[in-house]
Amino acid sequence: EKGIYLALLKASGLHRKTKGQWRITAPGHGEDPFNFGPVWARIEAFFAGSEVRPVAFSELYEVLAKPPFGLKRGVLPILAIAAYMVYEHELALYEDGVYSPYLTEEQIERFGRHPQTFAIQRFRIEGMRASIFDQYSKALFGEQVEKSVIELARPLAKFMGQLEDYTKRTKSPALSERAKAVRNAFNLAKSPQRLLFESLPTALDFEIASENSNDKDVEGFAQRLTDALRELKNAYPEMLDQQRRLLAQAFHMDPETPVDQMRRTVIGRYSGLDGYTVDVDGLRAFIRRLVKNTGDDSHWFENVLMFLGQRPSKKWSDADRAEAEVKLSDYAKRILDLETLRLHYERSEDKLEGDFDVILLKSLKKGAEPVDEVVAIDQKRHQA
Repeated sequence: EKGIYLALLKASGLHRKTKGQWRITAPGHGEDPFNFGPVWARIEAFFAGSEVRPVAFSELYEVLAKPPFGLKRGVLPILAIAAYMVYEHELALYEDGVYSPYLTEEQIERFGRHPQTFAIQRFRIEGMRASIFDQYSKALFGEQVEKSVIELARPLAKFMGQLEDYTKRTKSPALSERAKAVRNAFNLAKSPQRLLFESLPTALDFEIASENSNDKDVEGFAQRLTDALRELKNAYPEMLDQQRRLLAQAFHMDPETPVDQMRRTVIGRYSGLDGYTVDVDGLRAFIRRLVKNTGDDSHWFENVLMFLGQRPSKKWSDADRAEAEVKLSDYAKRILDLETLRLHYERSEDKLEGDFDVILLKSLKKGAEPVDEVVAIDQKRHQA
């Protein structure tokens, strides 16, 4: 391995110290004892030829293995990966036809065995696209700087990849149609070039008239993109805040009650209430989660939501969210009944001797208001 490094990477100038840091860079500085220049020039020509369509690395292997280069198969993956690292800011990598924003260690392992499944495509910006390019730079980096297509696609890919599953799937009207269109454009994109210069402008209602369009034609593009990305980023936190409000209202508190205060109130109010129900897997289990006093407040809140939706809230679908809200409404009504029972039970303890039952009776009649009443039945009344 050291011999390969010294001969292939160090002596060729591929790996050298520049500006105080060791990095993989294009050779061509200083002497070329191994006449490496023509090989690198051919690699650069291969990259240049990929601007029209993605090209498989196996095609590069075939060229470099033949005269006049005659490189051995063993060193080709090392050279290919090194070249990709030098130009990765302008190269899109595909594995089995699927765009991959980052090259992972697992992919490098597969690359060594099956280079034919990997392809690259180089992108350049000019004309109208340069204007959109500037707008992307403003939206993603906060300033107008020179960035390549891949450098712009990567933070977008990372941003979308880190969104919660809920945000990736929800059709909630709380998310604007424009934000949903941006999300769908990313999910359906076949290449970073089409994503950046076709799908996203269309999703943001921007018509690219011609290559001669000027910056005024894309005025506001960065703001629309930023707004859409902000919506997507905030979709899950806003859903959580709505669930917090619903939970507070279900327990007859101010909707603005923070989670920590809500938790203290709930624990004080409902501790021991689980003993008044036989619904072990439903209501009793829910109450026990409400009065759990271990863990921090955010974990308590998430635990309650996970019980209601049957999965972590980050992975909720719209159906999971609807089910959680229906369950919360049902449990809140039943908890109110249990509170009534416990109150009358505690009052009856001072009046009745021996064992007794406390029963909540409800009467519903068409055209009349519901009637409910709690009765305590001791042994004498029971016999009667």
